[in-house]
Amino acid sequence: MAVSACAHCQNESFELQEASIGGANHRVVFVQCASCGAPVGIVESHALRRQQEREARLRNLERQVASIGSAVHHIGRIVGSIANQHTI
Repeated sequence: MAVSACAHCQNESFELQEASIGGANHRVVFVQCASCGAPVGIVESHALRRQQEREARLRNLERQVASIGSAVHHIGRIVGSIANQHTI
């Protein structure tokens, strides 16, 4: 698979950078080279916002699953302890 590279410096790392553009009534998000800052594209702000909201929901679900896993582990320890008391 081909690897994307900056046309200006050949760096292969990119980042998002929010910026104002003269005459525009909203800010835009550029995809730019992480090394030299050359812009390589623009991300629509509402698409970026939706992606951030999806990531936040995913992090929340991960926390909930971890909490459930911890509770199940705790319940298992209690059940094991009770089972050991009855076998004595």
